Amino acid sequence: MTRGSRIYYFRLAERLGKTVKQLLNEIDAHELAEWMAYDMTQDEDWVKDFKAKNMSDEQRSAEMRKLFGF
Repeated sequence: MTRGSRIYYFRLAERLGKTVKQLLNEIDAHELAEWMAYDMTQDEDWVKDFKAKNMSDEQRSAEMRKLFGF
């Protein structure tokens, strides 16, 4: 587990009103990855960069499905 991941777990646990131990016991790796992907898509810089990519709507949709593991 990287330091960055650990910091993310603390921030998410705080948002959800849990301890990190509770958080990691209650959600699986897939859901945790979805939370990370969701939070990444809420970052203004990420959104601006993503929108600036020269992609068709189909490619953009495929990238989002890949990001969220669908």
